[in-house]
Amino acid sequence: MATTNRRMESTASVLLLYTDGACIRNPGPGGWAALTLGGAEPRTEAGGFRRTTNNRMELYAVIAGLRALPPGSTVTVFSDSLYIVNAMRKGWARRWRENGWMRNPQDRALNDDLWDQLLDANDQHNVTYRWVRGHSRDVHNGRCDKLARAAAKEKNLPPDLSYEALPPSPPAKSPNRTRERLGSDPNELHRWLTTSLSTMPYETRDLRANGGALWVIAGPEFRAFATKSASRGIAFRFAAKGSKATMRQPAWYTRWPLP
Repeated sequence: MATTNRRMESTASVLLLYTDGACIRNPGPGGWAALTLGGAEPRTEAGGFRRTTNNRMELYAVIAGLRALPPGSTVTVFSDSLYIVNAMRKGWARRWRENGWMRNPQDRALNDDLWDQLLDANDQHNVTYRWVRGHSRDVHNGRCDKLARAAAKEKNLPPDLSYEALPPSPPAKSPNRTRERLGSDPNELHRWLTTSLSTMPYETRDLRANGGALWVIAGPEFRAFATKSASRGIAFRFAAKGSKATMRQPAWYTRWPLP
């Protein structure tokens, strides 16, 4: 059940909006929270859905937070989702919408319903986006995390209608089954990787299939995830910085298509 304070009164000062999303299993019951500072008093919004994803909750938190502000507010949004921060700061989301929600000629942007709402909410204000590392010592991010997790545990949560309308993916019964399913369906592989990587604090992430390999642009910290992915039947290897394939940044790669 959502708990939302009334819309903030108009203020000329710069507002600070902290947001976070959480999901019990991914997908599963999810929660979102937004904390606004800079007005007469702190304001919080929180809520959840019975079945959704972590990415959707991160997006919904920003949308709800912006919608609670008076039109024309000057606000700095703090999110621990680099996916959201980069998509808004670098214009990715707006470009996806202009291209009919296609990230590139082959891949459609996920959660286009929420990206559309976020762009509309963003255009009502003067917004700056900043990334904050999740699960760090940032008090406000920590508060949002607790609120979001608590919201995800509420009983009788409403449905995330847009998400539940999507056709379900077949369950993975074993690592071999996962390897078989992901290897035969590139969209499923992209979805799993995008969902998994979205919770990681990497400066850059990019999924692209070329040269007979799937490249994941990320820092050397990706090693832990690469090890974990091996249990799902996906073997990543490290490519040195500055290699011809990566051009600018370190990358990990796996054979494409998967065996």
